[in-house]
Amino acid sequence: MEKRIRQRLIRYVRGRLPLPDLHMWLVELTWELNEEAQPKSLQLAHAAILAIAEYEHGDISVTNLHQRLLALAQTASFGTPPPIVTAASSITQEARWVPAQLVAAGRRSEAVPA
Repeated sequence: MEKRIRQRLIRYVRGRLPLPDLHMWLVELTWELNEEAQPKSLQLAHAAILAIAEYEHGDISVTNLHQRLLALAQTASFGTPPPIVTAASSITQEARWVPAQLVAAGRRSEAVPA
């Protein structure tokens, strides 16, 4: 479901989906999502709805709305990272990942080991 939400956000930013259609789809989707079964999808949908509400209220510009929705669409969600095994030893370490963040103008995301 997260993938479908991200695809819709990108369609809007690219001008292929009207904002009212995106908003209505997201609202209807939140009615269907189960918070326990799909918490990340629900969180993503709510974040997009909040950004749209801020735009409609006049708190942010359309450019800022596009930036925020694009950032939501490009933010990766990671599960549990695989263990890291070094060649120098047989010690296995677990990596703890922090949320991806957009980096400068290149707009690439990076996951940084903590």
